[in-house]
Amino acid sequence: MIAVYSPALTPRLRYILDFIGNELSAEPLRIYTSEDEFKTADGFRINYSRSQFGNNVYNIGPAEILFENDIRHQDLTVFNFEDSKAFFRTTGDFAFDIFAASFYLVSRYEEYLPHALDEYGRYSHKGSLAFREGFLDRPLVNIWLQ
Repeated sequence: MIAVYSPALTPRLRYILDFIGNELSAEPLRIYTSEDEFKTADGFRINYSRSQFGNNVYNIGPAEILFENDIRHQDLTVFNFEDSKAFFRTTGDFAFDIFAASFYLVSRYEEYLPHALDEYGRYSHKGSLAFREGFLDRPLVNIWLQ
């Protein structure tokens, strides 16, 4: 089991952790909001907070999107990461906030924002981050979690 610590468990964070743990990962994720309980958890541990934990803990600094209640434009800078692309660059042991970036893609977050429509009144893929940055045909979330 993989232990994930966050001081706050929001609906967005729960959604993406459940998705990753139940749909994409071979191991389920257990979410902790108690720092003391997390520190005694067995197995691989991910700290998803602004605090830095010591040895044997993988630290990911969280982006704000998973702790927001509204839908707003996200100022995203896409960068190369290994053999793919990534965004929501952050601090910690990983180059970006994989949970926030995964939520953004899986939820199709940008389609809830004002956007140009195609000839049939639908969201046009040409306005998407994936199209603009050249990864529309790549399953980034799956690639990141390999």
